[in-house]
Amino acid sequence: MRTFVALLVVSFFMEITVQNYEGKWHYKDDRCSFVLTLQQEDSVIVGKHSSVMLGGNRIDAAFREQTVNGVVKNGEAIISIKSGYGNGIGKARLTFVGQDSIRFKFTEEPEGEYYIPDDVVMVKMK
Repeated sequence: MRTFVALLVVSFFMEITVQNYEGKWHYKDDRCSFVLTLQQEDSVIVGKHSSVMLGGNRIDAAFREQTVNGVVKNGEAIISIKSGYGNGIGKARLTFVGQDSIRFKFTEEPEGEYYIPDDVVMVKMK
């Protein structure tokens, strides 16, 4: 019985420590506007992205389908992201760099043509 209670307490605290990436995250500079809209249940992440580059001449998004899938492990999110422009699938890592900001960094770029920034810090939209 003690072992069961101990396991229950440990699993409770493990659930509390899962980082929450849910929400709408945004990056913008003079070359790019990039948005991730993420939903999270426990350690599973799903969502969509939209990226506008080259003065609006390239839009990388799939407005009707989910383009982001991933999991949270050891405090960071490992996601796959499907380009809406060339349909290639890349892998990226999301990590918190502040309470309301995350770093998006490709670990494996999508094959083919895509218009998603490689490495940016995104701010949570309120």
